[in-house]
Amino acid sequence: MANEMRVFLMTKQGKEVQEKQEKKHELLNDPRAFYQDHFVSIRPDCLVVKKYFIPSLLPYEFPWHKIESLTYMPQNQDKKVPGKGMDSEGRWWATDLLRPHERELHLYNVRIDVHDLEPRMTGFTVIYIDQFLKACRHLLPYSCKLSGCVWSE
Repeated sequence: MANEMRVFLMTKQGKEVQEKQEKKHELLNDPRAFYQDHFVSIRPDCLVVKKYFIPSLLPYEFPWHKIESLTYMPQNQDKKVPGKGMDSEGRWWATDLLRPHERELHLYNVRIDVHDLEPRMTGFTVIYIDQFLKACRHLLPYSCKLSGCVWSE
């Protein structure tokens, strides 16, 4: 059976199937985004957290003027954070099933608190924290509290 599958994947039809599968896993580009990665996009009007709702994995948009605080921390220092759902603080986390596990990549957990929106406390993953912070620093309200620490082994 394995040999038959290899032979099939070498055919034109097999290659088309492979291409379709690869396209399903590609991120759709957001033409309005200043920054985007697998977990989040930054637009002029809002912060888009991808794969937010469970089980639909639909995104959620947070208008910039509603964000009261933003905190970031390396995942290797941030323990007891679920891969999705609510944590012990009552914060809802966007889906990142590998978040509770050790990774070789230096990813960050970002927490935001918002006003006049539900949920008030949200968390998500960011891949490139420097680029993320650079992109959103002029969009966050002046009153927003920003804090965090960088990666350390």
